[in-house]
Amino acid sequence: MFAEERKKKILQLIENEKSVKVADLSKVFNVSEATIRRDLQELEKENLVERTHGGAIKPQKASFELSFFEKEDRYLTEKQAIARKALEYISTGDTILLDSGTTTYQIAKLLRKSRLQISVVTNSIIIGQELMNNRNINLVITGGELRHKTLALVGTIAEDALAKVNVDKVFLACNGIHPEIGLSTHSLNEVQVKKAMINSGGKIIAVADSSKFGKPAFASVVTFDAVDYLITDSKLDKKYEYQIAEKGTKVIKAEI
Repeated sequence: MFAEERKKKILQLIENEKSVKVADLSKVFNVSEATIRRDLQELEKENLVERTHGGAIKPQKASFELSFFEKEDRYLTEKQAIARKALEYISTGDTILLDSGTTTYQIAKLLRKSRLQISVVTNSIIIGQELMNNRNINLVITGGELRHKTLALVGTIAEDALAKVNVDKVFLACNGIHPEIGLSTHSLNEVQVKKAMINSGGKIIAVADSSKFGKPAFASVVTFDAVDYLITDSKLDKKYEYQIAEKGTKVIKAEI
């Protein structure tokens, strides 16, 4: 079977089953898993599929918001690489702010095992749970109204708490990135909290995997002229890298 015919059949399977696994496709088409991964990479470049950890799903529209647990394993390799790179920018004595998100959650998982003596402010209940048993970390959870979709604390209570802190570094999450629009998310409530985070001072470090580029979400958060660093993965299209760097943001790519 030729590659193009195989990719058409993969798309048919995704349409019918909603998701597919690399291991299963390897058996169905009697080819190596490396060949299937290459097929999925090519299909993703055409925006025909979105790769997940171990497989692929139908591409999601920018207006559709997945839950934290639905997103957690998507692009996991990329998120873990970004988290390792982000850790290089955290030092003992720092006060940092971890936004709610699946990539910032990977940073928290590394911090839980570290010996860094730092203070962490977060609006994420799952990040709070991850860090609560590390006694080297002075943990501050903002409080606020829980968004069940993202496990983020939002609203005036969260915003008021953030207005009272000053941090060295803000690790900001997002759902979409566009060179002109900047960072965006699905919820207006989360926009207000993210803006409060940005106002808490320090370096603004956006963390996002390359799948989010060129796909703005519903609500704009901040343009790149207010973002100091963007940490992403090495799959980022150079076109986006150059466009964002022109805005004055340093783009840092984590190798995967």
